[in-house]
Amino acid sequence: MAVARGRRRHQLTIGELFPDGDLVGQWVFSVTALSDDLMHLLPLVTEALARGDVRSMLFHQRQLVTRIFEARRLVMATVDVPEIADFAEGLLALRGMVDLHAMYTRNQPRERSAVEDLYEDMRHRTVHYMRVGSDELRDALWNHSGAPAEVELSESDGRSRAWFQWVGVIQFTDLLGEIGRSDVLELMTRRIETARHIATTWLFIAPLALATHVHRLGLDFERLRRARDQPAD
Repeated sequence: MAVARGRRRHQLTIGELFPDGDLVGQWVFSVTALSDDLMHLLPLVTEALARGDVRSMLFHQRQLVTRIFEARRLVMATVDVPEIADFAEGLLALRGMVDLHAMYTRNQPRERSAVEDLYEDMRHRTVHYMRVGSDELRDALWNHSGAPAEVELSESDGRSRAWFQWVGVIQFTDLLGEIGRSDVLELMTRRIETARHIATTWLFIAPLALATHVHRLGLDFERLRRARDQPAD
């Protein structure tokens, strides 16, 4: 009934494009959800990299790598679900792009994949804040007890901001090593570039997967286009 009502207002409904029981449709929806996040994140990472803004590079890198890591479920679905494997055959290893299957799967059961390696170093600082009263937080404060505790005040677009420098010192050092090392910025840049290549491949795959899915359902691709005067719900 919801689809029938929606047809009176919209050229195409979610129920038509992604039938809830259709596993391939669920996979394509998930790829587009990932793509939507990456389209917001990639320009921010690229801009921070171009400016050499280490604080922004570190923050946006953490968010980007987390999204990329969560996409492992999409890759594993192409391994575990025959219907999705048939649909996605070739999509994850496009010529000239990153081989996502190789990046996400393990060569040996006890080895980490390339994406797991990329994520592992920043997992705690990306997903979790250290628990108050934990040995982890106590040790972090002890290990950095000789570092400066300073607040940096800045103004941008007429707004004043206060940056707590001790947060950046602990996060940066725990993720990349001593700040004074000559190769720290190079290491961070290399990790960001790896993440960007993976993200760009997902962005390339999303419209291909969607177009293939639309054709598979026998839908007119033009129905996906929202008319200029048609409000978005």
